[in-house]
Amino acid sequence: MNRKIWFLAGILGMVVFSLSSCIDMETKIELNSQGSGTLELVYIVSSALVQLGSTASPGVNLPLPIAEEDFRQTVASIPGLALRSYERKDEPDKSIIKASLTFSALSEVNQLFGGKNPVISQGQEGTDRVVEVTIASGTPGGLDPKTKELVNAFFSTYSLKFHLTLPQAVKRTSVPQSVVQGNTAQLSIPVVQALEQTDPLKWKIYW
Repeated sequence: MNRKIWFLAGILGMVVFSLSSCIDMETKIELNSQGSGTLELVYIVSSALVQLGSTASPGVNLPLPIAEEDFRQTVASIPGLALRSYERKDEPDKSIIKASLTFSALSEVNQLFGGKNPVISQGQEGTDRVVEVTIASGTPGGLDPKTKELVNAFFSTYSLKFHLTLPQAVKRTSVPQSVVQGNTAQLSIPVVQALEQTDPLKWKIYW
């Protein structure tokens, strides 16, 4: 069964399900001037979710593709996207998955992340080029107290890390805690902070 890789929007929709199946994720995107580039993903998945991924029944959508076959099928279904490498290391309590891909356009990255709305886009604001990444779609009204308590209990040590390398030097970003070095902008957001967003959390990088 093909499974789409979801960005945080997918995780947000499965908060309760995922509480005992924690995820730590690092995303690296290198974008060239033609709009193509490379995507590297590193994610850590608890053994409970790995087991579910190997026995899931039809209709069960996991927030990330875990098995190599699922990952390859998902990539193969998106024209312009190519898998350069896939590596999985299984440990007693978790699995570490690393994947490297190439894309010819950001639309292919959005297809891979599988959300209804683009998670990454490129545009123009005045004289600046800008890349916008939607880190969290937000939960209107916030999490209910019980879910918030569970989120803090299970996700406190997990984070979402982003590295974006652009064709030219980064001028500024919209999130103060970003780290900018030349053409690269980096951002690390605790999963708890992302899940507790009531409004969409968007990261803009200007160059």
